[in-house]
Amino acid sequence: MKNRQDLLKSFANRTAEELLGSESRRVMRSLRLAGLLRAEPPAAPAKSSSYRATQAERVGIWERKKGAGSQAFVRRMEMMPDWNLWASVSAIEPRRARQRVVLLGESVARGYLYDPQFTPAMVLEKIFGSHSGPGELEVIDLARTNLKFEIRQLGQEALLLQPDALVIFAGNNWNVHFGNTTRMAAMETVLRDEGVPGLKKLIEQWLVADVSSLVNEISGTYAGQRIPIVWLIPEFNLLDWKDPAVNAPHLPGEGNRQWMICFERAKQSLAEGDTASAYEFGTRMFELDHGVNAAAAYILGQCSYRDGDMEAARLWLERARDASIWDVSRVISPRAYSVTQQTLREQVRKYPNNAIVDLPALFKEYLGTDLPDRRLFLDFCHLTAEGIGIAMAATASALLPRLQRQNAAWRSLAQRAVQPADHVKAEAFFLAAIHNAHFYQPYDLVLHWCRQALKSSRNIAGLMEQFIELQTQRSPMLMCKVAEQIAGTGSPLIQNYLLRKNHQQLDLVLLQAIVASFQEVGIDLNDRLARLRLEEHSAAAEGRNLLDYYYCSGGGQPQEVMWVMPGHVEAKRSKQTDYYRAYWPQSKFKFIGESTVPLLLSMTLRVPNSSGESASVEVNGIRACVIPVSSRWETWDITIPPGMVRNGINDVTIAWPASIQNNEFEIFVESLNELPEGSLPEFFPVFGEIHSFNVSSAAAGKMQGETGSENPGTILRSRSVEASR
Repeated sequence: MKNRQDLLKSFANRTAEELLGSESRRVMRSLRLAGLLRAEPPAAPAKSSSYRATQAERVGIWERKKGAGSQAFVRRMEMMPDWNLWASVSAIEPRRARQRVVLLGESVARGYLYDPQFTPAMVLEKIFGSHSGPGELEVIDLARTNLKFEIRQLGQEALLLQPDALVIFAGNNWNVHFGNTTRMAAMETVLRDEGVPGLKKLIEQWLVADVSSLVNEISGTYAGQRIPIVWLIPEFNLLDWKDPAVNAPHLPGEGNRQWMICFERAKQSLAEGDTASAYEFGTRMFELDHGVNAAAAYILGQCSYRDGDMEAARLWLERARDASIWDVSRVISPRAYSVTQQTLREQVRKYPNNAIVDLPALFKEYLGTDLPDRRLFLDFCHLTAEGIGIAMAATASALLPRLQRQNAAWRSLAQRAVQPADHVKAEAFFLAAIHNAHFYQPYDLVLHWCRQALKSSRNIAGLMEQFIELQTQRSPMLMCKVAEQIAGTGSPLIQNYLLRKNHQQLDLVLLQAIVASFQEVGIDLNDRLARLRLEEHSAAAEGRNLLDYYYCSGGGQPQEVMWVMPGHVEAKRSKQTDYYRAYWPQSKFKFIGESTVPLLLSMTLRVPNSSGESASVEVNGIRACVIPVSSRWETWDITIPPGMVRNGINDVTIAWPASIQNNEFEIFVESLNELPEGSLPEFFPVFGEIHSFNVSSAAAGKMQGETGSENPGTILRSRSVEASR
């Protein structure tokens, strides 16, 4: 890997060569990336002393209460939209005689899915109280959901609260920012010279630098004040969590074709219990993609786990977690990468009054040979009450000697950790089921959390039934009567997570898990769910747009749904087009049908760089037709006879031409010439594109067309259309 100076030198040399050529457009672009054509922004007006004084009186969403000698901090009204991200505390009272610990962090430190009913700060304070006596120490909760590198500023502000010690539990949201023009230029050079593996290494280097800077700034400030800091190094749910599979990015030569063949054979070998063959195919995949895709590492980790080699399994599953560090093509669940964990270990140790609670090591000590799983994690990184208790016990153990208190081992302190009430557990577990399902986790994990919810408190059953109706309604969520009923429960957890962060979608895995968990306690909801789906979503009653987020989400292909996903900054940033792109040889869609009604599928599609191949359309596993495709947009109308349609959920699969052009990688490299500021190129091969896809009722004889032997029981009509990017 070249250093920063070499990367910028390569970029400058290439720009100079372009200046001597005739491609002025590229030259202008290079100069823009270098910052040479950007007008200098006007100098910002100097901040007045009164402005600086105002800033100096704020800690997060709290501001020092106005008044002579006042020391209390109260929530700012203008920050009300963000109140739910912080502790549910209207005011932070002045420092009294007892010792004060301030806790900083992100959603893990907030107690995500338990908050505000049960939080790590509450557990830590209770542990202190049981050990040193009630009221001897207080914990001020400054954790904020979705806190990123802004923790640097928050750490400075926390000094206003006069802490005796600081606890920092963060790292899952620390990602590299690409918007800097110098970094964009370096990225382009690395992509040209080393491809995506080089980009992954470069981003890891940048993250090391960013984390080192943050740790040293905060630690240096607090060391100067002689205030100890305990840093918690986050861990990840290695065993249960699995990122949804995405294809490999552009690989040179025949790399993509070979990778896909090995992937299919590895999955088949695992299904047959042949771990030796699966390991061989997974190894070949890893050699081809150099660790920039998680699929190979998951396969190798699963093989090692089945063979009883837990250390090898841990290594491969950590590599799977780390593989996505460069990928902004989809929403990646937060995590602390290996480089983040190791940088924290190295940098924190430089300061004698700092301490480390290394959760990877701590959980390994707690679990023995087992890997971190659902016992300690609700999802990818958010802890269960058991996990919170262990983490806070170790934190208290590290803090006690630094506060001149009697030492205590973490295991003895963990026994003092409080547990949430049963109804809080039930709500948190059901929210975990929703969260896991909406991140495309497997059915058995979603079912586990549904079962745990009902086991913790049967009172949750009513809410789970209402959720089925909420997700099946066509009316916008906050306009549904059932949403009003859910809001009427008054639960802070449901208000904070379910109603605020949920999106209605075709929740096949989640609703199936809810129904199955009810069946286990003697309640059958199958007919009710089937009836609701037909009433609200039957394509026989009204045409449906299968590219709408509600239906598109049911296909189980998260990378493809990014372009239409609501509410996510990452989705907007990675959105390359205003239409659907297929990143696998097959595109999968779902719709609700009735077996007695024929349907019309109308789709406008094309295949980039097509050379006259054909695509096939399958409905419920039966080939409906084969259609010729080209690089021009073309609309196909396909009738599906009643015998091919099911009552309820139906599957539509478009099998694209599986061939990848030999020059795909060269086309990708050439596309870097168009790399605009602040955005990234298309890293993955695209097998097909869909501009529109609708399903509706088709009365017998409604259409005229031709049928062929490859298209039994269907009628086709095609027409060229004009469509733009």
